[in-house]
Amino acid sequence: MLSSVRKDIENLEQSRLVLVEQLKKENTKLSELKKTIKTQTKTAEDILSDEEKHDSFSDINQNSSQKSSHSSSTTTVTNWLISPTNSAKGERKKSATMLEIEKNHSLFLEQQAVSSESGSTLIEQEKKRLVELKRRAADEGRAQWEERKLREANCKSFNSLESEDSSVASSCETPSEKETTSLSSGEDNLEKLMELERLLAQAQQEKMSLIEDQVRLRESEMQALHEERSKRETLERKLQEETMLREELVQQQIKMRDHQVKQARPLTRYLPVRNTEFNLKTHIETAGHHLDMCPHVTVSPTSCRGFLHKMGNKFKTWHKRWFVFDRVKRSLVYYTDKTETRAKGGIYFQAIEEVYVDHLRTVKSPNHKLTFCVKTFDRTYYMVAPSPEAMRIWIDVIFTGAEGYQQFLS
Repeated sequence: MLSSVRKDIENLEQSRLVLVEQLKKENTKLSELKKTIKTQTKTAEDILSDEEKHDSFSDINQNSSQKSSHSSSTTTVTNWLISPTNSAKGERKKSATMLEIEKNHSLFLEQQAVSSESGSTLIEQEKKRLVELKRRAADEGRAQWEERKLREANCKSFNSLESEDSSVASSCETPSEKETTSLSSGEDNLEKLMELERLLAQAQQEKMSLIEDQVRLRESEMQALHEERSKRETLERKLQEETMLREELVQQQIKMRDHQVKQARPLTRYLPVRNTEFNLKTHIETAGHHLDMCPHVTVSPTSCRGFLHKMGNKFKTWHKRWFVFDRVKRSLVYYTDKTETRAKGGIYFQAIEEVYVDHLRTVKSPNHKLTFCVKTFDRTYYMVAPSPEAMRIWIDVIFTGAEGYQQFLS
């Protein structure tokens, strides 16, 4: 855009110089014509003065001839006859000279008017075109400068150029008549336009460098972000793999533990027995228990009796109760005392799932070493035996009636 404006300005300057040269030539011709007119006018005046002198001389001769004799009258008449002829010739020369002068003057005036009108018209057109081009260049420069100021307001390097660009823009915006009509003003405007173009190119270059810096910074940030994202994804993937591996290990351990729990034998040597001809006393004795050495438990072929401490279900307090394991009634009941006939509570064999020692100490017991549990479908009974041997006997006895224990039954 600026290069095209610059070329147009140069063409206008060249055409203006050509018009100035033509104007100078016309002025030279005009001065020469004026000189010619002056010389012709002077010549005409000299001729007129000579004619007037000749006329006055002829009048004097006429007056003198009237006072003279008759002989001289012939000469006077002859002179008088001659003088009009001479004056007529002078008048003809004078009229021809004046006509030629008037003709040349009118022709010169017409040429001058035409040349002045065409020259002034061309000059006015060139002036308007030059002003328009300068205005366009100033608008373009001002627009680019404002864009630069808006985008690069934080750059300190543009502070020194702001006043120069504003002055150039103002000078390009409001040119005077002398600057547009003189060659020196045209050169000054051209220099200003070149300076403006240089400043705009410099600003464009600085803007491009800043944009490149911003692009490089953005690319580095994006690269760092991608690297951080890839690292995070790698860590998340590793964490997920470790979590899955840990879950698999936990599941395997749980399966192994469940398998061990399922495969573990109960604390008794035997499984529950439903045979009606089963001898409980013989079974306990063959299990290795010495019934004579344990006075706290009384075992018969079909029953087992003795005192145990039981924890209450509601208030969690321990009470001494008389327990009766009866294989005929297929139940484990307990009484307040052994003399009572009305049962305080009881458990059927079908509800007993498991009998085991409370190794985990899940409840607060008077003696954790003598505490064992009877697990049913509804609740777990916590009991404390009077001695370790009595606890082992009671566990083996109750487990023979644990018909709810179906894990190892075929």
